[in-house]
Amino acid sequence: MVLAGLAWKLLMDAFERAGAAVPPDQWTDVRFEDVLLAPRPRFDDLLKFAGLDWTARFEAGFAHHRFQSDRSQAFRDDLSPANLVRLDRVLAGHLRAWGYAVDDRPPTVLEDGWRCAPP
Repeated sequence: MVLAGLAWKLLMDAFERAGAAVPPDQWTDVRFEDVLLAPRPRFDDLLKFAGLDWTARFEAGFAHHRFQSDRSQAFRDDLSPANLVRLDRVLAGHLRAWGYAVDDRPPTVLEDGWRCAPP
């Protein structure tokens, strides 16, 4: 699980470098959670950013998709509490930078003996 978290950190670092390498009017960040919470406004923002209109054809395609806000936390159902703590510890700085909550409880020893250092 920690390796997956480290891979995410590498990707986020690469996105940050890419965003810094292009003019601000040519880059936008989109969080999956934000799309799930307000899909229509977020897609409208993306279309405007790309200089496109919300056409009837786009609307027809958009209407075929369901956006469930609870999916943003679905990974919590698939990971053990120990792995969730590990991810929070490994990703704490990046999570905070992107506006995500981080578990700041003191270090703990997990059920498998792995000790989590504070973020």
